[in-house]
Amino acid sequence: LGIKERYEWTTTHYRIAERPQTWWARARTAKKETPEAFAGLHGNVMLIGDESSGIDDEIFRVGEGSLTNKETIVVLGGNPTRTEGYFYETHFSDKANWKCFEFNYDESPIVDRQFVARIEAKYGRESDEFRYMVLGIPPRIDGMKDGWMPLFSKEDISNATADDIGAFAKCKLGVDASGMGANKTAFIVRDAFRAKVVALEDKGNEKKIAERALTIMTHYKIIPHNIVIDSFGVGANISQEIALAISARAHAVNVGERADDPDRFLNKRAEYYWRAREWLNKGGKLIRHDGWNQLLTIKFKRTLSGKIQIMPKQDMIKAGYISPDVADGFALTFDG
Repeated sequence: LGIKERYEWTTTHYRIAERPQTWWARARTAKKETPEAFAGLHGNVMLIGDESSGIDDEIFRVGEGSLTNKETIVVLGGNPTRTEGYFYETHFSDKANWKCFEFNYDESPIVDRQFVARIEAKYGRESDEFRYMVLGIPPRIDGMKDGWMPLFSKEDISNATADDIGAFAKCKLGVDASGMGANKTAFIVRDAFRAKVVALEDKGNEKKIAERALTIMTHYKIIPHNIVIDSFGVGANISQEIALAISARAHAVNVGERADDPDRFLNKRAEYYWRAREWLNKGGKLIRHDGWNQLLTIKFKRTLSGKIQIMPKQDMIKAGYISPDVADGFALTFDG
């Protein structure tokens, strides 16, 4: 018999023709909202999970109900993109119950060396991406709490702090607008080497914020397109107010929109903050101001798909942090 004749193929199953009732395989789609699709499997079962770091824990919890027979085999594979979850625990706290294998692409004789070189060039050998995509090990977990890790450390801020000496050149101005709420409107100027908190306002309408932005633009010789404004809330109208005043628009952005590198970042906010982190690591300086301490409250994590996400502002406030107006204004200067 040929290979085709040895199997029966239907819309739901693949069966071995010789023993179709006992030797078969089927694919099931289980979602977080409907994990029961993974339930009810008993007997001599093999469960295979691909890209397991991205499978929701609720699906694994339901799947464990199938582990009632000693002949059951579970195979989980994937890049360890997260430092939490069921797949992560199979290699750490629950490791005694699993046979674990880790494969280092960097030492593999069959992996294309161009792949390793591309990942290293794009992210760097010390990056989390290089750790889980090439070395086969999870991202770093220093300072993790409830799945979130700090994006900046006290050392990052203290090492970057500098005196306000010399002129700025070819600046960007980030404007995180608060309107009439309890938050502050932050105006942050940054060039290639330094960043400065230029102004903080307790309250303000669109016109007042636009006037302050135009004054700063004139003083620092900033072109209108390099004024970057969070378009959420009152920010949506500030660019229009500037356009009415000087017949040129500022750059209004929605930080929740798709990132320039959507494979790595959940949205623009995550991408901007990550660029800010890399800028500081490369020697960028922060002109002395208490507002920079807000950077210490910025947390990040990797989603189920491995993308970098910044803790949403509303979640930060629920956790007891003040609104990171200075930090958000600073992040906006990394647009483009």
